[in-house]
Amino acid sequence: WRLLTGSLPRGGKAWAAQVETVNQKAAAGLACGIDSAALLAAVRAQPRVVWPDAPSSKWDERRRHIIERCLDLNSSARWSDMREVVREFEVLESDFLLEESREQTVQERKKQASKVLVLQTTVLGLFTAFVLSTAYAFLTLRRARDAETVISQKDAILEQETGARDARIVELTGERDAALKAKATADANLRHAQGGVDKFLTQLLQTPTGNELEVEFSKTQLNEALDFCNASLPALEADPALGVERLRAYGNIGRIHLQLRQHTQALAFLQKAREQSAALLKEQPSSPQAALHHQWFGRYSLLLSDLQQRRGDRALSLSLLQDATRHLTEGLAADPKNRLALNECARAWMEYGLRNMQNGDLAEAGKALSRVGDVLDPKVLGDKPLPDESFLLARAKFAKGLVQRDSGHTQDALDTLIEAVTEMGRLVMGSSPRNQEQALLLSEAYTELSELIGKTIGSKEAREAHDQAVPILLELNRLHPAWGDVKYLLARNYGAISLLERDLGNNNDALKKKQDAIELINEVLADEPDNLRYAALQARLRGEYAELMSDLGKPTAALPILTQAVESLEGLLGQDPGARLTPERKEQEIQLAQMHGVLGHTLQTLKKTSEAKTAFTSAVQRWEKLSALIPGDDIIQQGLTWSKERLGKLK
Repeated sequence: WRLLTGSLPRGGKAWAAQVETVNQKAAAGLACGIDSAALLAAVRAQPRVVWPDAPSSKWDERRRHIIERCLDLNSSARWSDMREVVREFEVLESDFLLEESREQTVQERKKQASKVLVLQTTVLGLFTAFVLSTAYAFLTLRRARDAETVISQKDAILEQETGARDARIVELTGERDAALKAKATADANLRHAQGGVDKFLTQLLQTPTGNELEVEFSKTQLNEALDFCNASLPALEADPALGVERLRAYGNIGRIHLQLRQHTQALAFLQKAREQSAALLKEQPSSPQAALHHQWFGRYSLLLSDLQQRRGDRALSLSLLQDATRHLTEGLAADPKNRLALNECARAWMEYGLRNMQNGDLAEAGKALSRVGDVLDPKVLGDKPLPDESFLLARAKFAKGLVQRDSGHTQDALDTLIEAVTEMGRLVMGSSPRNQEQALLLSEAYTELSELIGKTIGSKEAREAHDQAVPILLELNRLHPAWGDVKYLLARNYGAISLLERDLGNNNDALKKKQDAIELINEVLADEPDNLRYAALQARLRGEYAELMSDLGKPTAALPILTQAVESLEGLLGQDPGARLTPERKEQEIQLAQMHGVLGHTLQTLKKTSEAKTAFTSAVQRWEKLSALIPGDDIIQQGLTWSKERLGKLK
């Protein structure tokens, strides 16, 4: 009973209570024992045993009856010995097996009856199918005989039609072959014409001009080419299949606008050309022309990068340059003998190096500039570099000198820059007619070199370098009065020369040069008001001009100009207050701190002590911020010391 139910059949609660009492007394150290009389009374109080649940079957009920009789309190009612119990269980088991055997016999009979029924149904189905098949075969045979008669009649007709068809095929094949031959000839003529147009346009865009007549002639050619490309554009845009031709047209129109200094129109068409080349790369990644598509995408990314740099969007410009270097390198790998692709790839790496240098990533800039020499290596070219390629190599060397300058290697930078600018000058002066783009780049190199010489060697040597740049820029300005970069560099040179004249004590000459510089930068800003580089130079020139006027004893006239310059430069730097401190940004921050100091000096001269304290306080704050970012810089420490002394005296 306890194995089946987990409890005692009688007196379970009394037993548990007795055990608990004994345990409590034992824990208290008292003598204890089981109360047998109480247990016996509890057992007798329950003559019948009660199962905790109902029996699950009649066999379970019979088993329980055997156990209950074993537990009967009346000894006469219990089994006499275990032999009777075993015999009763054997009877129970034999009854169970007998009934189970009867049930299995019934189930087997049902299965056999089902099989007989299935077999009868199958036989009947097969017989029906045989009858239907015989009828179908008879009908099919009859139809086949009728069809043979029809087929024989149609075979004769088919033979006649086949002969006529073969004759027509031969005729159409001849016409097709003639059409394919004509198409091949037309495609060859079209490619030849496109190549001729591209070659003519490239020569037109790169043709140097040496005098006013040639300049006007070049503009006339460019405008005629622009009209020609615009005339064909509507038809190309209307046909989706002419993607390559449409890309050429967009690119040519954009490059012509770029050559005409029409930057807004150039940006729009070059963006379309880039998008079209991206679509070709996506649609035809395995095309035989994939290398050319990569070159197109890289070329227009490079040109767009220049335009975005002019607009001041340096992040987008750098991203476009990364695309340009990657795709031009991929295009060059597939077409390594393409000289134009080599030049464009080299220029892209050089511009990428310059952008990284301007952003302060000097290590990345050095790697990129080294790639220029790898691309234009004579072993790769298979010949000596052309003059344009030699000029590009000289520019890359000059850029490496600028990287050395920003890295603090001043003497190495001077040696590299002088060597590079000498080579650039030889190439420009040796060309006939002179390439004006290269002349502009040469003047820019002279300008950079003169500014470095002025800081490291002396004003006399710096003036000599400026005297090399100014005549070139004056001639370019005479030929191209609308060329903004020429006026920008000329204003930059005039501003630097003005400072040299001031240091020599020639204040009036310095003032005149500064006025000329401000007039030039005002002209280009009127045409390109969004150009941040022009705006920063204007603010700097105004500040230096106001400082000159203050030194000449005209603080009243200098004050509004200086205030405007400070506000302008603060506005430019405030457009991106979280920008990283690149070399250019550092120079502008130093210039603004100096302007605050000059403003304080001017206000103090005019007896405006309160405003002067505010200006000197701003100067000290800006110098301290720069000092924290660039500890140990001599210029910053000198500016900070001077501003603190002036502020201390005022206080």
